[in-house]
Amino acid sequence: MQRFLDGRPDVVVVYLGDGTPTIGGSAFRHLDYFLADPAFAAGWQDYRLEARIGDYELYRRRAP
Repeated sequence: MQRFLDGRPDVVVVYLGDGTPTIGGSAFRHLDYFLADPAFAAGWQDYRLEARIGDYELYRRRAP
């Protein structure tokens, strides 16, 4: 996570996969897990979903 915050890449690819159900019955989503951290959420606010390709989502950072 720290490398993401330090590097601020232009494009981020997130693997969705089929997700393994958790005790609560919903699939684990990595992005939701990281967004629970306030520092990551603040760094992620400039990214927008650009495309879904199979089990992947492509996010692009908006220009400041």
